[in-house]
Amino acid sequence: LAITGLVTRLLPVYPRQPAGLWRALLRKFGTPCLTAMGSESGDSPVKNWGGAGYMDFPLRRVRKIGAQAVVRYEIKKYGCYSCPIRCGGIVQVKDGPYPLEESHKPEYESICAFGAMLLNDDLHSVFKLNDMCNRAGIDTISCGATVAFAMECFENGVLTLEDTGGIALRWGAADAIVAITEKIIKREGIGDVLAEGVKRAAEKIGKGAEKYAVHVGGVEPPMHDPKFDPGYGVAYKFDPAPGRHTVTSCTYLDLQFLEKKFTRAVKPKQVFTDKDKYRYDDKAEGLAVGTFYKMIVDGAGICLFGTQAGGNMPVCEWLNLATGWYFTPDEYLAAGERVEHLRQCFNIREGIHSRRDNYMHPRIQGVPPLKKGPLKGVTLDMETLGRTFHESMQWDWETGAPKRQRLETLGMGDVADALEKRSWESDVAVMEEAAAPDAVSTTAAVKATTAAAEKKAKAPARAKPAAAKKAAPKPKDKGGKKTE
Repeated sequence: LAITGLVTRLLPVYPRQPAGLWRALLRKFGTPCLTAMGSESGDSPVKNWGGAGYMDFPLRRVRKIGAQAVVRYEIKKYGCYSCPIRCGGIVQVKDGPYPLEESHKPEYESICAFGAMLLNDDLHSVFKLNDMCNRAGIDTISCGATVAFAMECFENGVLTLEDTGGIALRWGAADAIVAITEKIIKREGIGDVLAEGVKRAAEKIGKGAEKYAVHVGGVEPPMHDPKFDPGYGVAYKFDPAPGRHTVTSCTYLDLQFLEKKFTRAVKPKQVFTDKDKYRYDDKAEGLAVGTFYKMIVDGAGICLFGTQAGGNMPVCEWLNLATGWYFTPDEYLAAGERVEHLRQCFNIREGIHSRRDNYMHPRIQGVPPLKKGPLKGVTLDMETLGRTFHESMQWDWETGAPKRQRLETLGMGDVADALEKRSWESDVAVMEEAAAPDAVSTTAAVKATTAAAEKKAKAPARAKPAAAKKAAPKPKDKGGKKTE
């Protein structure tokens, strides 16, 4: 598993990710299969988004909390009804300081949040922390990220032993991680502040704590670095619900084979280079289609992993068989598009705009760029990613509102009528630079990233971006009547 990440890190070219391999790994290990791969390749954020995996959390450490180590404690598998993969598992821990009679196997996100993010290679503590969060009903991603924020505050003197109740929040200190998490769950002492998440906690703590509060629009980001997959950057910042990794990404497009379903879909390259990965003007259409597809998947109650693990999953055909409808795949895609526009319109009506309100911490986008590791020198061009994504979505760049013509084409004229157009200051860069006084110029950093990628790749000329195809009309039932 680590070798896969190592190869990704070292090779000058990358193949399209194989859905068959992902399926096999999910069946054998579940999502913990990503732990070693992510740390080696650069996908996993490390040390509160300030470190580099294979250097700050090398293989000899990450393997202690990797897939093979985790499944040794697995006593049985479980999965959703009739699922042939069954990626879930139940673990039993009889050794170590935190015995557990029965607990859910931690997912990759939980392992990374309480592992690489905190430089913690103690698997027993990861099992315990995952169990604590599950039983308390709190999110492991946000909790681990908040502990990482507290550790960096402690490291830099923003928090003291007096503040933490005597807990020395040092990187990799498993007992301290468990202790502070218990305080967060019980909202005791500093835990009452940290339980609010990094954004609000930083506001309450003050003393420059905001510098270490890594979030997008107040949400602690998932354990996938958009500097490794720029598609995640689009989803984190510009989706109506910020900071989520389950909407769209370039990785998902590799695995889902949407070009076999929808005429509007863009076929990913079979082999690509760093130059292709960090080209920012040709990804929007594919990511938009991926977003609409996810709305179909969510509406149908289908597992996201299922759409990635078998190539061309016949979601639309299954829906027709289950309902008696006769919709084409493109008609279903139009339905998914309506869902996404409705989500965006709700935000706009309530005065929420992703460009203004979904502040993205500079570290997430590589400002300043990392000085070491597989993502060394990478800074995302969020301006280009955002503008092209808005164009593909047909959302106005200044207001965020879906364009009336598109809404009317989709039969959503009443939604267009209900929107109130809002104006606001569009210089998001000013806000982000103010939050990171030590950040380099984003424009200069992007140029440096591009130059480094071109030097590594020595790739042929860029392919032209795929042209957007005409969207499908609103679905009709068998009798020709419009269907909501």
